[in-house]
Amino acid sequence: GLLSTAEIENKLKNNKYLNIAPDAKLIYTRLTRDYYDDEKYICRVEFSKDDEFIYASVDAEDGTVINFSRYDGNKKDTSQEKLSFEKLNKIAKDASKNLAAKYFTGDPDNAFKFNENLEETPYFNAVRIVNGVEVLGNGINLSVDEYTGFIQHYSIEWYDIEFPDVSNVNSLDKAYEELFKKIKYTPLYLPVKNDETTLRGKLVYDFCGHGPCFASQLSRKA
Repeated sequence: GLLSTAEIENKLKNNKYLNIAPDAKLIYTRLTRDYYDDEKYICRVEFSKDDEFIYASVDAEDGTVINFSRYDGNKKDTSQEKLSFEKLNKIAKDASKNLAAKYFTGDPDNAFKFNENLEETPYFNAVRIVNGVEVLGNGINLSVDEYTGFIQHYSIEWYDIEFPDVSNVNSLDKAYEELFKKIKYTPLYLPVKNDETTLRGKLVYDFCGHGPCFASQLSRKA
């Protein structure tokens, strides 16, 4: 059966990673069918407290959070220090594992891979992995407030479909070999910048006039 509105409200307010105030008022609820699955229902809710508004979409059957957003008018207490990137990163990973608990199987070949945040921003994402292969368009995105550590935005995209076996697929080198056999290409030299004042020549391939692709990306021998 489906969870009641009160049960969904309690699940959301009791989740420590969402930080919804106990006295936040539930001002909107709506139950809808999932766009892709007629047998699945989504409950959309909205809370308010002072100048803060919180929106969430959850699976009405088990309470799994699908989308979450917090809007507080960009009011930040900048008198306190920003949290370290290491702390933000830990919050993001712990929150993801909590909010998407049913999708974390413990199998590294069928789970999520957190992308390296090289710029050390408060925005994080993890791509879904199936059979050791990344699933395009599936994964987790979230942002963390740099001062409070609260989750500001969270979303998960997960297609409940079957994926083909990959045990007999070609290796990457074999795929390159087949690509070069079947697609016309022309080697080109492309001047590229070393810095603002100097250039160097780079060997590229132009595939059927579709633009250059660096040779070093296509062949280990290049």
